[in-house]
Amino acid sequence: MQKIVIHNHFGDFELSDKARDMLGITDVEERGKYLYVEGRKNRDDPELVRAVEELGKEAGVGELIVVEIPDDVDWIIEEYDGNERISEAHRTWDGSEVD
Repeated sequence: MQKIVIHNHFGDFELSDKARDMLGITDVEERGKYLYVEGRKNRDDPELVRAVEELGKEAGVGELIVVEIPDDVDWIIEEYDGNERISEAHRTWDGSEVD
């Protein structure tokens, strides 16, 4: 099973000071490493998963949780007002494609 960190509450995904300390994050650029970027950037990072599992509610501002999904799933993070969920990746078209 794959473990992925998501924000399970409305608002922004933000690591707490405790989680940033645990991960060795000291500046804004490093902080961005774990934010929602193109659906999945580093949310399955083993150190991030460990920090959220160990710190629980103290891992983030809002509520960060670890979701487990099957290993063979190609996934993305979808969100609405900051409340995230894992979805299986699939193709979409909106009419703007060039032939």
